[in-house]
Parts: sequence; C-alpha cells; structure tokens
Amino acid sequence: MIFLLESNEWVYTISNMEYISEILSAILSLSGYLKILVGAALSFVITLTGIGGGILYVPVVKVLFSLEISVAIGTVSLSVLFTRILGFIFYARQKQISYHEGSLFLLGALPATMLAATYINLRIKNLEAEALMDFQAGLTYAVIATVLLALGFMVLQRTSFMKKLNYKRSKKRNSIYLFVSSIISGLALGFTGVGGGVLVIPALSLFTKLSMKKSIGTSIFISTLMFVIVSLVYSKGGQVEYVSSLLIAIGSFLGVPVAARMSMKIPDKTMHSIIIIFILIVLVVMVIQV
Repeated sequence: MIFLLESNEWVYTISNMEYISEILSAILSLSGYLKILVGAALSFVITLTGIGGGILYVPVVKVLFSLEISVAIGTVSLSVLFTRILGFIFYARQKQISYHEGSLFLLGALPATMLAATYINLRIKNLEAEALMDFQAGLTYAVIATVLLALGFMVLQRTSFMKKLNYKRSKKRNSIYLFVSSIISGLALGFTGVGGGVLVIPALSLFTKLSMKKSIGTSIFISTLMFVIVSLVYSKGGQVEYVSSLLIAIGSFLGVPVAARMSMKIPDKTMHSIIIIFILIVLVVMVIQV
C-alpha cells in the first residue's frame, strides 16, 4: 500500500497485483495448505461438538505455527469472527436468538472485553524485549488456565450437577449472576481469546429461561460482537497475521458443510471425550514450549 501527497490531497494507491500475488503465494505454500487444513479440521470438530472456537483454535494455532500467544489470540479472533458471522446469520434466520438477554449480557461483556484486550496490547507495546518474553509466557499460562476452566464447564455440562444448580432463584438474583458472568466472560475473551461460547452458554442456561438451542444462538450473537472488539483491538496493536487468519477462515468454511453431513453419524459423547483429551495434549505441549 502506497500513500502519495499530490496537490495537498492524499491519494490512496493500492498495488492490487502485488497484494494478490502475496496471498496466492501464501495459499500455494506448504504452510498455507496446512493453515487451510487446520481451519477445516477445527471447524469440522467445532461443528460436530458445539464447543466454542477459541478453546480449540488458540492452543492449536499457537503450537502448530509457533506464534507468540498474543499473535495467536489476535489471528484466531479474526478468523473465528468470520465463522461466527455465518453462525449468527443461520440462527437469526431460525429465530433462535434472544436479543433481549443477549443485549443485557453485552452490557457487562463488551466493556470487559475492551478493557482486557486494550490492557494486553498496551502492555505488549510498552515492554522491553526481555520483559515482553516474560509477559508472553504469563499470557500463555493465562490461556492454559482459561482453557482448563472452560474444559471444566464442558465436563460439568455432561453431568447432572448443572441441572441441580438450576433451581428456582429470584429474577433479580439471576440478573446479578448473569451480569457477573458476562464480565468474567468478557475478561476471559479479551485476555485469552477463549470464552465466547463455552463460558457464555452455561451462564445463559443457568441464569435465564432460554432453551439450549436459543442459548447457543444467543451466545453466537454475543460472541460475534465480542470478537469484533477483540479483532479490532488486537489488529490495532499489530497482533494479527492477516493472511494466516484468512487461510484459517477459508479452511473453516470448507469444514462446516462436511461436519453438517456427518453430525448424525458420530456419537456426541465419543466426540466430546476425544476433544477433551486432544486439548489436554495440546496444553501439555504449550507448557513444554513455555
């Protein structure tokens, strides 16, 4: 991209051929194929299991492509945003989104997401090289802790414990719990890129009267806007690899329809168990890399 000053006016010139050539080179490279494959595989798994994007994408992208954890969060947030928008359109057409509960949740989630994402990027910008390495290591451990917390929610959702928690509470108390949950989810997503689905859905299920399908649809509405915030802040902080994000998103679009066709053939419990084991292995590798 080249900026020229002529007659006191900014003339914006884009070298289209060079930009297209750069993208094509990235796609045709071995790394490009791998990123598309990873995007397809992860979206396939996510579509089959219903788990959130960040819990799987961030650790895998960090490990496979040896990115700094902050760059992995920014890159994943942008690529997941593309698929979230598609999911939002789908659930909106099915009228499975509660905009009232979603808007209430966003009152706490959006400011918390903005605050956390801005803090991370300001810290990265102002740290010296050695301190930055320590900060990235600490951020990696924060991602690991958040993923483990999210995995805990995944396990609890498959037990009778969550049902026992869902006893009758006053509307005011539920509203307070929902607001606190929204802040926690926003902070988690802003700091680590994890929490847009796997933390939001249990909160909506526990503290509102929404059905599970409507909770999922509403969580996609919520997380789409949260990922917009994270993507913008991390992009402004220079923590996004745009071509990588595009390639992963392309793979995601390829994986979703395949998973949709196979969703009835693979037992849900089996797939969830495999994913939990897989994520734990990836987390071990992340710890070793730190």
